[in-house]
This record gives sequence, structure tokens and C-alpha cells, in this order.
Amino acid sequence: MDGEAALQLAQTQAFDLIITDLGLPGLSGIDLTRKIRMFEKEKCKPPIPIIGLTAHSEEKIKKKLLAVRNE
Repeated sequence: MDGEAALQLAQTQAFDLIITDLGLPGLSGIDLTRKIRMFEKEKCKPPIPIIGLTAHSEEKIKKKLLAVRNE
């Protein structure tokens, strides 16, 4: 599944938890999380817990993840 398909599911289905790979094709896991958070705010929905997985260990990736978690 690519990021765009995941976003469509997140906007049309109810989930208790979302687990995503940061390296999704099309829309990255970071961008997916941002778009889900924007959608939740626009629709006044409570935030769904999102777990982002990656094989990258770079500090800049960690900082991006921490920045996007509560946007």
C-alpha cells in the first residue's frame, strides 16, 4: 500500500492505531502523519495514535518524527 491509499483509508475508516513505514512509496510516512493530523483537526476528531517505523537511524529523521507527532 502506498501513502496516498493509506491516507484515503485513514480518512474513511475508523482506526484505533495506525502503524506506518516512513519510507512509503508516493507519500512518505511523515507526510502521511501530517496529513492525517490536519484532517483530524479540520474534522474535530481526536488524534489516532500513529507509530512510525523506519530502518534509518539518522538523527535528522528522529527530529522530523518528533516534530510531526503532535502537529
